[in-house]
Amino acid sequence: MFRGFVCRDVAFLCKAYITYIRPILEFNSVVWNPVLQKYIDQIEKVQRKFTSRIPSLSNLPYLQRLQNLNLQTLELRRLIFDITYYYKILHNMTPHNPTDFFTFHHPPSSSRKTTPLILKPIASAKLLSSFQYRAIDCWNHLPEKVQMSNSLCSFKNAVHKIDLTSFLHGSCHNDICNFQWLFSETSQQQP
Repeated sequence: MFRGFVCRDVAFLCKAYITYIRPILEFNSVVWNPVLQKYIDQIEKVQRKFTSRIPSLSNLPYLQRLQNLNLQTLELRRLIFDITYYYKILHNMTPHNPTDFFTFHHPPSSSRKTTPLILKPIASAKLLSSFQYRAIDCWNHLPEKVQMSNSLCSFKNAVHKIDLTSFLHGSCHNDICNFQWLFSETSQQQP
């Protein structure tokens, strides 16, 4: 990308990255989203390298570069894609039957939570990275109001306001305190 464009304007470079590179890194991620840190870091390395090549940002730490560009980590974006697809399946917006993917626990009516919880199957090496397994904890963590949003748009808006850092495993998220200030900044700027 840097060889293809002469312009070094930050806004232009960011738009070019979002248009030409990021879609390749995220295409159909619901199917292939990795759970092992080494693979998460390999994918994140592309965005990390892009942001470090912007001259005015090159001396800043990665998460601060993302904040300046109003970008989220790729891992966080993939997690949001996963739980958005959970929402679509559970609200019959896909041809998939929810019971084909998930097993549910219906809490008693006397409990605080009235929406069903998705039960996590017994883990196996093959199952750990599967779509039906990897985002269950995150989905169950979402407030009931968010899970029961009346539209996909309102669900997406609500999810961007929730701190999901405890569900991220990449090395750039090892220092959760540093990431939380980034998350609060970017969530306020989301449409």
